[in-house]
Amino acid sequence: MLPRLRLLGPVEIESIWGQSERLSHSAPQRRLLALLAVHRGSVVSSDRLCDLLALSPGALRTAISRLRASVGSDVLVTVPPGYMVAAEVCDATLAERLIDTRDEDTAEGALDHLSTALSLWHGPSLAEFAGESWAHLEAKRLDGLRIRGEVLRAEVLMELGEVSQAISYLEPFVEEHPLRDQPHRMLMEALHRDGRTSEALRSFHHYRTYLAETTGAEPSIATQLLETAIATGQAPEPHAAGPDRLLRRRALPETLAASRWLVGREAEMNEIGTLLAQTAMLTLTGVAGVGKTRLAYEFAATAAAGFADGASVAELADAKDFASVLTIVASSLGQPRMSDLSELATQVADRECLLVLDNCEHILNEVAAVCRSLLNSPGAITLLATSRERVGVAGEWTYRVRPLRDDGSAEAIFAKRARSLGIAMKPDDLALVTDICTGLDRLPLAIELAASMTRLLSLQEIAKRLDQRPLDLLQNSRRSSNLKRHRTLRSAIDSSYEALDEEQRVLFQRISALRGELTLATAELLTADLSTPTIHILGALVDHSLLSVDTAGKHTTYTMLQTLRAYGLDRLAATVAE
Repeated sequence: MLPRLRLLGPVEIESIWGQSERLSHSAPQRRLLALLAVHRGSVVSSDRLCDLLALSPGALRTAISRLRASVGSDVLVTVPPGYMVAAEVCDATLAERLIDTRDEDTAEGALDHLSTALSLWHGPSLAEFAGESWAHLEAKRLDGLRIRGEVLRAEVLMELGEVSQAISYLEPFVEEHPLRDQPHRMLMEALHRDGRTSEALRSFHHYRTYLAETTGAEPSIATQLLETAIATGQAPEPHAAGPDRLLRRRALPETLAASRWLVGREAEMNEIGTLLAQTAMLTLTGVAGVGKTRLAYEFAATAAAGFADGASVAELADAKDFASVLTIVASSLGQPRMSDLSELATQVADRECLLVLDNCEHILNEVAAVCRSLLNSPGAITLLATSRERVGVAGEWTYRVRPLRDDGSAEAIFAKRARSLGIAMKPDDLALVTDICTGLDRLPLAIELAASMTRLLSLQEIAKRLDQRPLDLLQNSRRSSNLKRHRTLRSAIDSSYEALDEEQRVLFQRISALRGELTLATAELLTADLSTPTIHILGALVDHSLLSVDTAGKHTTYTMLQTLRAYGLDRLAATVAE
């Protein structure tokens, strides 16, 4: 039996005998264990650990050795190019499983599971490290998970008729979280059901006043309607949700629950969270294969606990027209039979959730129409879209996802993918893996496709073939659970290229043959025989994520990734052959 690592409060180790102790290690070792635990189940590279903890490689090795002596080699595992803490030893893993996974038990069983999960907290999550940049988002997510568990427990208690007990949980909860709408609404309903109607109305007016004074906002439409119904004696019968409804609401979509393959995107996760706190719609843009979908799914899985109705995913890759977009989006929100936008907006008027709209670029106008309707509805739906270009909705913000940083994350992805196929990387392999990842522009999809070839080729053979014909090698012959949408890197780029007009394709091909820096002046030479202004063609290539732009220097420069350059050269050769 392994010791348990406790993150739901001050970081502690619970021994196999059930005794908890604060780690007496030096500060670097405590921070090291906490950082690895934040990424439990995933490899964190040595380079990244040294950078985040300000340790030399030698000091890191010493800290790892001493830490492993305390927690054991089964808990702290060496996996090139770094180290990993086993997920199953963390209390946070158990709490998440009990709160956010589907349970086939009765309402009584659901209450038992929720109470067990909530008993694991013994203070603010990752207490002494919550302010660290690498721990902030996870601490916030875990505390949000606790809030979600408390709300669900109150719902189950009300379902079981234990209204007074539900009130005893909800009253301190709304005091601790005075801006959260759903708990206030639940407390109003519980007080009314308990025969304390005047208290229910006073609770609403106190909430409304506090909201107005602190934010200038109003309670949600659903909460206002409940107040009107209670005040006029027309309150609905107590909701008979039943365990099936409760369990459906608490379960993450399968696509999110299985998304935990993200490596090395902590900064991006924090930036996305910051942006979504300021806008109701954010679109992740970037080149094919850069990891927009995985980043969006991981953020949604992480942030779901902060939304009363969790997070949902609308996978739009197969959408062909407006009707199919509406059907997919409505189904993802639990409304499978929608005939028009107004009906959808009405049905989701009381929803507070995060909705991921994945793979929008091929059907932008239709997605934009649905987004406008959702954003203008009375509900509190936050939209996170992925697309190679912006959707085009008023108020939409964009965030460009870039290739992985040079911090060991790319190598960790390669090693993790190879390990999933039964191929273990050795420390001596690291230099060659780094060369392979660099040659692939540190694009997550390209790296995973290359790593999948380790079951057939040596690293030296993979590197050699990537130098010769990279796009021919980067294909996935199996429908891997982690590579569902793209069998090849070429197919991932195809849709962006095919969306270009003729002159945009011509410039793309010509740039791919160019060596050296590309400036506007150089581009104008390449487009001298074309009718469209050069700046507009360049803009289209940037908008389609086929070029990146750098305006920091005296002269703006444009850059094409090596993988895109290889694709462009193939297209250029085919054009010449014609």
